[in-house]
Amino acid sequence: MSGSRTAPVPVRLDVLNLLTAGGPVLGPLETWVRDWEVRGRAEMCEAGTLQQRVNHACATLRFNLEWAVTAHPAFDEFAREVGLMHRQCTAHVAGEKPPRAIPVTCPCGAVLRVTLHMPGVRCYGCQTQYGHDEVLRLPMAERRAAA
Repeated sequence: MSGSRTAPVPVRLDVLNLLTAGGPVLGPLETWVRDWEVRGRAEMCEAGTLQQRVNHACATLRFNLEWAVTAHPAFDEFAREVGLMHRQCTAHVAGEKPPRAIPVTCPCGAVLRVTLHMPGVRCYGCQTQYGHDEVLRLPMAERRAAA
């Protein structure tokens, strides 16, 4: 027997991605803090560790939540994004499989892979932005086109 065989690195990349600056948690949270900062309702802070930045963003958004519910024009989008983050993190902790992607066809012909939990998606073909309800109304892609 030649060569050596080593065990794979015991790392879950999907979990590590949650802990990155541009990942699916900190990135969207800080985007909302920036949005609220423009409206005079938050103060951005990118200092400290990633955990400190998440803590700051959560505290800032929570502090201004009552204002956002009544006055922010995109509060529904904010709520969907936070819900998606919560579901993703809960799934990792519980060990659940990720949501199944459903192939749908944009009117331009591009096949988009969406899940029921996505807040929306931008078509890579024509750059049309679809919201959650709009993307779920697109026709399912033909089986051969989805492969």
